[in-house]
Amino acid sequence: MKATTKSISTVDLSIGNIVHFHGARFEIYSAMMVAGHADRRQPAEQVMVAMGKWLDGDEVTGYFGRTKDWNFQGNKNARVNIEVAA
Repeated sequence: MKATTKSISTVDLSIGNIVHFHGARFEIYSAMMVAGHADRRQPAEQVMVAMGKWLDGDEVTGYFGRTKDWNFQGNKNARVNIEVAA
């Protein structure tokens, strides 16, 4: 059965979310908001940095797979797809 997903802002990721990304599934095991500084003339924007453990699906050598986790980062404009309960 195909999982139902919804798109959320990266800043709304939380531990336990299952993210669908580039043909693979990842479980978020750490999530932290940090201050980003893309333009030092503006106030620092909040950015999410979340680590996802590869669960299954595609593997991309050097990026993610059985032995390599993926780092999800983004501000309020970045989006990811997470699984939702049916």
